[in-house]
Amino acid sequence: GRFRQVALATLFIGLALHQVVSTFGLHVTSLGFSDATYGALLSFNGLLVLCCELSLTRITSRYPARLMMATGYLLMGLALTLNLVFHTVPTLFVVMAVLTLGEMVFAPVATAYVSGLAPANMRGRYIGGWAMANSLSMALAPNIGMALFGWKPAALWMACGVTACLDAIT
Repeated sequence: GRFRQVALATLFIGLALHQVVSTFGLHVTSLGFSDATYGALLSFNGLLVLCCELSLTRITSRYPARLMMATGYLLMGLALTLNLVFHTVPTLFVVMAVLTLGEMVFAPVATAYVSGLAPANMRGRYIGGWAMANSLSMALAPNIGMALFGWKPAALWMACGVTACLDAIT
């Protein structure tokens, strides 16, 4: 039961999170910024992960995994929702910083949580099933995101926020 719950949460948060590598680039360029600006934002994400994730993981691992996962989901949802009102380069970097913080809070503890749910002889299957939920979200997110962005960009960012909030409370 708990595994199914976390796999579904992973699928749905992935639908929101994977907008960063699909529709977020369109959002940035639709605001009049270059592809280089989008590239700088993605590079900033990687730099934050490189510099901060290990230290942050030492802190987050002290707390219940489900709490950290929910906190990460909320931070990512907040960041994506901020796209509704943040339209300058500095504020887009704030969006990316909050999103990356959420990612760094939830991802390491989520892996450990899923592994801990599994009987020792089935850890590989559990991690594989969880990874499959994430992969499915990667496959679906661009199409869903592009459809919403093409219809109404605000609908996409609101849907990302709502999805993240619903994931956090499950």
